[in-house]
Amino acid sequence: MIQALKSNTLPGNYSQELHKRYQQAVPIGVYNLTPLYVQSEKEAMITDVDGNNFIDFAGGIGAGIHDNVLRFLPPLVISNEEIDKGFEIINQAFEALCQNSKRSGE
Repeated sequence: MIQALKSNTLPGNYSQELHKRYQQAVPIGVYNLTPLYVQSEKEAMITDVDGNNFIDFAGGIGAGIHDNVLRFLPPLVISNEEIDKGFEIINQAFEALCQNSKRSGE
């Protein structure tokens, strides 16, 4: 959930242009929600490519921008094999955690 701090026409011109390009390149899916294109974020403050400022109450819109690191947020295309591999890694981590817990409690 976000709230605009200054309300020009939202989305702005550059965001509208980017969204048109996005719609031509990406299939329609469940994550095509708001044509908001984040340029920067600091804590809960988000600035879009048109210079509009927002407060990100849910912490999910700008959560992928950190100085020189960019994390890709939805929409993502993930194959079943990638999901299976992710679950396998998580399962191995939990098994290792359980083994370490048993050893320390013995």
